[in-house]
Amino acid sequence: TDPTITLGYVSTDEAVRLSASMPTTAVFAPLDKSPQIIMWDPASWPEVHSIADLGKTGAVVRYFGGATYMDYLVSAGLLHKEQIDGGYDGTPGNWVAAGGRDAQQGYAGVEPYVYQHELDSWAKPVAYQLIHDTGYAIYQ
Repeated sequence: TDPTITLGYVSTDEAVRLSASMPTTAVFAPLDKSPQIIMWDPASWPEVHSIADLGKTGAVVRYFGGATYMDYLVSAGLLHKEQIDGGYDGTPGNWVAAGGRDAQQGYAGVEPYVYQHELDSWAKPVAYQLIHDTGYAIYQ
């Protein structure tokens, strides 16, 4: 709705879902794979090596509500509707407060590094899987 914005970053699934109300035109493709991930604490969940494994734990998985990829993860049986929480606010606060018992969305090129090297209240590695590698090949 802001006429001063002429370029933006949108994934293909969101572009299709919102095409009637907010049409977009692709200009270029900067990535080979979407960096969208679900991440978890490997110390809290040593048996978890994938999103499907995470689904078996019942751990809360936070994400930005309305994300189409989450509908896929639930419909494919990788996660369960009861364990997802669309209230992710983009900050590490809930992750840190949960002490590693919850999982959340992120980007492979950002959160794993930041959480380990720049977030003093965490300062430990995180494990993750690309949404792309679950079979849902969205493109940013």
